[in-house]
Amino acid sequence: MNDAIEAAKKSLRLKELLLKSYTVEVSDELSEAQGGMDVSLSMRSGISKRKMILDDNDKVIGIRYLYKCDLRLKNKPSNTNEPTIETDEDISHFTLTASFAVDYEMKLQLEEEAMSTFGKVNVGYHVWPFWRELVQSTCNRVGISPISLPFYNPPKHKK
Repeated sequence: MNDAIEAAKKSLRLKELLLKSYTVEVSDELSEAQGGMDVSLSMRSGISKRKMILDDNDKVIGIRYLYKCDLRLKNKPSNTNEPTIETDEDISHFTLTASFAVDYEMKLQLEEEAMSTFGKVNVGYHVWPFWRELVQSTCNRVGISPISLPFYNPPKHKK
């Protein structure tokens, strides 16, 4: 797999990174809270789709990855072990979801393993600074305390 990722790194060059969509929802409780609320942060991100870019002669000239990011602030879980159907813990006080399109030029044709591994490991690295900025600026725009995201930590791949 290490050879596959190295082949992809040599063949692919970042061409364009676009914000395709984003949504934000803020609860009244969070926007009106003085001094903040006791909430927990959950986050997910990853490739949602991959598409080959073709020229007029149907020759593959690039690849587009769609990368989705999702961030939620919820009430911190209580320490009770009582089963409930729906609790205040299930309420999202802040939700931000974004999709990015990341286009790469392809110099040499790649095998499926190389494209898949590259998508899992490297695309997030390119998207992450844009995602971090979007989270920061959105927090400012909706009037909540800034959320500082960590630096990108790529998923481990087998060598």
